Amino acid sequence: MLEIQNVEKKLGKFSMEVSSLEIAEGRHFVLLGPTGSGKTLLLGMVAGVMKPDAGRVLLNGKDITGMKPEHRGFGMVYQDSALFPHLTVEGNVGFSLKMKKQDKNKIRTNVERVMKQCGILYLLGRDIAHLSGGEKQRVALARAIITRPRMLLLDEPFSSLDFKTREEMMDLLASLRKEYNPTILHITHDFEEALILADDAGGRSCPERNQ
Repeated sequence: MLEIQNVEKKLGKFSMEVSSLEIAEGRHFVLLGPTGSGKTLLLGMVAGVMKPDAGRVLLNGKDITGMKPEHRGFGMVYQDSALFPHLTVEGNVGFSLKMKKQDKNKIRTNVERVMKQCGILYLLGRDIAHLSGGEKQRVALARAIITRPRMLLLDEPFSSLDFKTREEMMDLLASLRKEYNPTILHITHDFEEALILADDAGGRSCPERNQ
């Protein structure tokens, strides 16, 4: 279970507070709210790329507030995919395994497995610059799940996609849940997306903000 307790963060004139939030293991929790409400900031504190001014983030009862992102075992997909432009598709997908110094043949096998699972095996050898928006998001998702993370963090992952591609990505996400059931924290401003995907949803009052 992920728990957020009395978290506060201030950036310039913007401040936010989350008094309490719990996400049970294996759930798909969607945090729904308008642009500028602090959703991405909260996700950053869960991921460990941003440290709260006060409060705690706990995972299965363990305080991970000060833990480095790479030690949390989380996967993350950003709104703009945030792929490494100097790497090929397979270089991006297998990046975390390379950082763990896995055997090259094992990395290749795992990269091909997860790319097939995400429907992008045909992109082997491609440069990132030559991909469509939907292809980039599939690559980003493959990169995020290759290590089978215990938690998957999604930052508006479908917001820039056309309707058909968005539907395909939501179907892919649903199939991944059936296969290995990660806990998912998913932020969006799209009510329909939240309604389709969520087991649980937090509304506009969470996070709370002041400006």
